[in-house]
Amino acid sequence: MASIKRNFIFDLLNNITGLLFPLITFPYISRILNPEGIGEVAFAQSIISYFVMVAALGIPTYALREVAKLKNDHDKLSSFTFEIFTIHAILSVIAYLVALSFVLIGRINEIWITYVIASTHIILNFLGFSWFFQGVEEFRFIAIRVLIFRILSLIALFLFVRESTDVYWYVTILVVSEAGNNICNVFKLRKYVSFKKVRIKWTNLRKHINPIVSLFLLSVSTMIYFNMDNLMIGFIKDDVSVGYYNPALRIQRLLMGFVLSLSTVLFPRLSSLASTDKKTFFSLGRQGITVTLGLSIPISFGLYALGEPLILLFAGEQFTPSILTLYFLAPVIILGTCSNLFAKILISQEKENMVLIATSVGAIVNLLLNALLIYYFAQYGAAVASSISELSVLITMIIVGHCYLPKSLFSKDVFKYLLASVVMFASIFFLYRILLINDVLTKCLIVFVSGTCVYGLSLIMLKESIFVPKLKMIVFSKWMNR
Repeated sequence: MASIKRNFIFDLLNNITGLLFPLITFPYISRILNPEGIGEVAFAQSIISYFVMVAALGIPTYALREVAKLKNDHDKLSSFTFEIFTIHAILSVIAYLVALSFVLIGRINEIWITYVIASTHIILNFLGFSWFFQGVEEFRFIAIRVLIFRILSLIALFLFVRESTDVYWYVTILVVSEAGNNICNVFKLRKYVSFKKVRIKWTNLRKHINPIVSLFLLSVSTMIYFNMDNLMIGFIKDDVSVGYYNPALRIQRLLMGFVLSLSTVLFPRLSSLASTDKKTFFSLGRQGITVTLGLSIPISFGLYALGEPLILLFAGEQFTPSILTLYFLAPVIILGTCSNLFAKILISQEKENMVLIATSVGAIVNLLLNALLIYYFAQYGAAVASSISELSVLITMIIVGHCYLPKSLFSKDVFKYLLASVVMFASIFFLYRILLINDVLTKCLIVFVSGTCVYGLSLIMLKESIFVPKLKMIVFSKWMNR
């Protein structure tokens, strides 16, 4: 069984390449396609994402959890995998046909070519089996596969997206980058399962429906407050506002992805431990929460110090309205990563109904606030709504699921992370402004490294109990091996 540390490294690598890909491409794309073109693609993708969600129902979460339990039984794993694939395939074809009919809607009809290209994501998605490879903890394979396709997509972007009219090339490359690599999974799957002896029976398919539908409702509520912003900005305001919102949202979600790697790799292990070793289960969950806060708090503080140069570097001066948007979105990194891990802990114990309650509260709060704030404040209102809705999710989840979450959720180290982050913020805020370097990228890299060192030294001085002992162990082992 692969170690959690190794899995985390590979999933982190996946997220790092996910960060580098838009960091390299978006400054180029934003200057070619402008806010209108960026907004058009983001609007189309926001709509298609709902069809992808409907086609998947609650399959990714349910299947991942069950694969983690069945991975040592080849026959049962093969039967389960084929049954889930069959359900997903049927739903994807239906969702794709319905999505195409939406071209008749006026607002979508205006960008119908972009929309139709984006819709192919629905079909490519069900071939992915990502839930399977996460369930068997094949994070190395996932990271390498995604890296190869991102490099190919990067080359394609620079070759084919040259003018403001190349929106169709851009959305095509995005679809291939995000879902095209899923086809590789079909070949890798043969190493783990065999479908030769599997026979499809309605009774076998039907037994999966209830848990899938239950988790689907959870996906709907999560998707509403996670993905409704772009859609509502597009309908209430315009593509330009969506375009201004997009760079801030990309940076926030990409940085958030670093921390979400932890809950991603913990979920299969938690699912396996939930019914076999409760003591280890809660201990692992408690450590996960502490590490999540230890990573997310300094990232959020860092955004307040470097938000402006990041937006200017990432998107260009024409996207200056994105700077304040990013500041409003920064708290989501802390709130969203914590609620995500809490959800994983509850779902691994088959308590998805509790998560559904919390995410439903977040969805309602998000819809109401978006409707009120976007009209008056455009992308700024959407960002504020996102932060408040994430807070409502986290609070509700703690209230309804407290019996199934680790005791003493927030350790004393949390206060140390806050204090160290404040010190780090002050140091990098002033360092960036006194550095006599004209190149923004160079300044950001120097300040980032300096801030990381300040944060680490602050934790050492405060005698933090998780990161510091591991750091000392790594340094000591290297010294001993000399």
